[in-house]
Order: sequence, then C-alpha cells, then structure tokens
Amino acid sequence: MSEFIIILSIINSVIHEILHGLAYKLFGVKIRFEFKLPYAYTMETSGLPIDIFKFTIILLLPLLLISLTCLFLPTWLGEIFFIINLLGSAGYIHVTVSS
Repeated sequence: MSEFIIILSIINSVIHEILHGLAYKLFGVKIRFEFKLPYAYTMETSGLPIDIFKFTIILLLPLLLISLTCLFLPTWLGEIFFIINLLGSAGYIHVTVSS
C-alpha cells in the first residue's frame, strides 16, 4: 500500500506542477520545470512582477482543479488523491490566507 501512495504522490506532484506552469503561462510568464524525484517544481524565470490576484490564481489553481477532478474518480481513489494534493497544497493555502 505504501508503494501505491508513493506512486500517487509522484503523479500528483507532476500534475500539480504542470497546472502551476499552465497558470504562469496564462499570465505570460516564462517558466522552467524541474524534476527531482519524488518531487517536481515550477520555476518562474522571466523576472516579471506578478500582482497578488494573479499570484493567488497561480498558487491555488492546482488545488482547485485536482480537487474537482477527484470528484470524478472512484471514491476510494479520489479521496486518497484529494488528501495527497491537499497536503501538498497546505503551504499555498497558508501563503494565500496570510497575504
């Protein structure tokens, strides 16, 4: 079971970062993806300023879209995926609420 959770965490990390990347691209920002298994991350490389509204969208888009997608998965899988994504997004939630 733990191997299954690790695999889901890696899949979630990649999808999560791709969604951050799409949000950055939506606002015309250059990015670079980095993969250091089991993690993936998105780096903004343009140096352009991003206003707080756009940055909030960039931060929370993966949480929102993955959470909604979990509703269409079998219940047991959706719940696991949702929890993994929520835990991975906890820092983004904190930054958004603190701003």
